[in-house]
Amino acid sequence: MPPPTKKVRSMVPDITIVVGSGERQKTFKCFKSELVFASEHFDAMLSESMRNEKDIPRVEFLEDDPEEWSFVYTFINPKTIRGARITESNIYKLIPWFHKLQMSHLLNECDYIFCNFLIPSGGCDHTFWEEVTTSNSINSDSRRSCLDALLNILTLSNKYSLTRTGEKVVSAISVALKVASSIICFEDIKKLREYLKISPHNSEQLWNELKIYLPDAIVSSTEGSMMKLVESDLFAHIVFSEVTIRGLEIKRKNEMQLMEQERERMKKAMAEVLQFPNLIYQHIPSHKVRGESMDAKARSVMKKIIYISCKDNEWIHVPSNWCRGDD
Repeated sequence: MPPPTKKVRSMVPDITIVVGSGERQKTFKCFKSELVFASEHFDAMLSESMRNEKDIPRVEFLEDDPEEWSFVYTFINPKTIRGARITESNIYKLIPWFHKLQMSHLLNECDYIFCNFLIPSGGCDHTFWEEVTTSNSINSDSRRSCLDALLNILTLSNKYSLTRTGEKVVSAISVALKVASSIICFEDIKKLREYLKISPHNSEQLWNELKIYLPDAIVSSTEGSMMKLVESDLFAHIVFSEVTIRGLEIKRKNEMQLMEQERERMKKAMAEVLQFPNLIYQHIPSHKVRGESMDAKARSVMKKIIYISCKDNEWIHVPSNWCRGDD
C-alpha cells in the first residue's frame, strides 16, 4: 500500500488557474510545483525568465470546461494521482488536455489504449472489407460505419500526435482502399489528403496506396514528390474519380460472381428435384388411375409442377411438353 500523502502546512497555493467563461467560469488555486513537475507546458510558462516574482501567476483557459480541468487535475495532484485512470469513457476528453499541457507520458498512455483497444476490431481484417464472399455476410453499412470511425480516429491521431494509433489506422484504411472502393466518398479522400499534408513522414503506406490511382504522367511530372501532388487542388478529385471507377469494377465483378454462384446452386437444386419422381416411383405400386398407371400420373404431375415453377428461369432448361396435363 502506498504511503499516505501529506499536506505541508507551510505551503499555500501560489498559482491561479481560471477555466471557462461567463457564468460557468471557475477559479482554482493550485501549486506551481505540482504543475511544473507534471506538465512541460507549465514548466516552460513558469520558468525563471517568464514569471514575475511579485505577483501570483494567473493562467487562463477561457475556452475550456471547468469540470474537465477538475478531472485533469486529478492526474496532477499528488493526493489523487494514484487513483486517476484513463478509460474508454474519458479518453476523448483527456487527450486534448494532455496534448495542450504537454503531459507526454499520459499522452503516450492514451496512444497505447487507442491503438490496442479502441480501433474497430475488423478494421485490419482483409475479409471484413471484402464486399462479397461466400462466408461474409457483413453489409455495406457496417463497413461504412467502420470506415467513419477509422477516419475520425485518424483525425484525432493527427491532431494530438498519437503516432502508434495513426499507423494502425492507416494500415486499416489502406486495406479498405484495396478491396472496398465502392464505399469511399469524396470527403474520405479529403481527410486522407489532410493526413498526408500534416504527417508526410508517417504516411508512406497510405501514400503508396493512393499513388496507384494517379496517372503516371502526373506522378512523373512532379518527380515523385508526394507533397507537390498532395498540395495540388486536383489531387482529391483525381484520386476519388479513380477510386470510384475501381469500386464500380469491383461491384460488377462481385455481382457476376454472385450470379455464377446462384446459377450453380440452382442447377444443383434442380438436379435433385428432377430425381424426386424416381424416388416416389420406387415406393408407389403400379395401380391404374383412369387407364393410367400411378407412377405415370405422378410423373406427369411432377413435370407440370417443375415447368410452372421454372419456365422463366434462364439458367434451367425445362422441356416445353412438360406443361401438358389436366392436373
